[in-house]
Amino acid sequence: MLQQTQTSTVMPYFNAWMQKWPTIFDLCHATEQEVLALWSGLGYYSRAKRLLSALKGLTSKYKNEEDFETFDPSLSELLEIPGVGHYMASAIQSIVFDLPCAAVDGNFIRVFSRVLGVRQTGEIKLKDIKSLIKETCDDLIDPERPGDFNQAIMDLANTICFPKKTPRCDICPFSQYCCAYNQQNSPIQIEDNGAECLACKSYVTGLNVVDFPGKFLKQARREELFQTLIATTGPNTYILRRRADKGLLADMLELPNWMVDRENLVFNKNVLKSYTNPRSVTKKTRCSFLGKHIHLFSHIRHTYIVFGALMDSESIKLPDDHIVVKEEEFDSYPICTSTIKMVRKYRNLLRTKEP
Repeated sequence: MLQQTQTSTVMPYFNAWMQKWPTIFDLCHATEQEVLALWSGLGYYSRAKRLLSALKGLTSKYKNEEDFETFDPSLSELLEIPGVGHYMASAIQSIVFDLPCAAVDGNFIRVFSRVLGVRQTGEIKLKDIKSLIKETCDDLIDPERPGDFNQAIMDLANTICFPKKTPRCDICPFSQYCCAYNQQNSPIQIEDNGAECLACKSYVTGLNVVDFPGKFLKQARREELFQTLIATTGPNTYILRRRADKGLLADMLELPNWMVDRENLVFNKNVLKSYTNPRSVTKKTRCSFLGKHIHLFSHIRHTYIVFGALMDSESIKLPDDHIVVKEEEFDSYPICTSTIKMVRKYRNLLRTKEP
């Protein structure tokens, strides 16, 4: 849950999760829909699906807690588990099995790029910095309390070694050894001896602590435009469509929508014939423009042109990948955050457009 997500956001989800599934043996009996429903709002839903898949695989091999005593915590074994990469493997090795492995994430990179005085430039790539920090921290880590070391660095990054706002270097336990801090306060002279040293390549006078680890270039968000339909079949009852089982928001439920190449505030009522008896869609059928809604992903910006329609529940006929859900039951289904926001944003406006 904490991957790419702030602790304050995660806590209520984590508490609800642990209350519902206190052990992996409880969780392995959950359905994917139950897991996605509880995860709804956290984003990066593939994490939840991989977690469930991983635990089902593990509990098929290890039937009880005693069986887990034979588990091999080697890197190769951990990387075989769906959803476990090098960072998570190191976190598991150090926190669960007390193995001296540094769990290098963005927090580690920020802290130790400053301590070591290395930053990303055109010549120095993030992977080079990450490799150096991993090698250095694997040597530094306390073999007696490796999990505490990793968690302490995370806490240090979140409470002292801030990314943008002024870091609290005055109370940082690393300030005496921190190249970025000492360089900022007393620029040093480095003699170029031709060695392949990342710190030497990174050195530029006039840098501040917040200039480390340097800017990681992000690609501009891709723009995508949709016409979206909020179709009700009764009070607070909505037609939802299940997304494909692969790709963005896989298997999640959403409002029916269609990608368009330009803004069009006129809705094609022929679309409604997909959901009901075509004869019931007439010139009198109301399909009103409600507004626009923007939803941001890490790499995509979705703009929804939102329309509302009141459907005749007696003549409704839905495709196999569509269902009707009451709003009070939303928590029981894996529903996209954008859909929940659009329903709450426009439901009152939709009511005012009733004939």
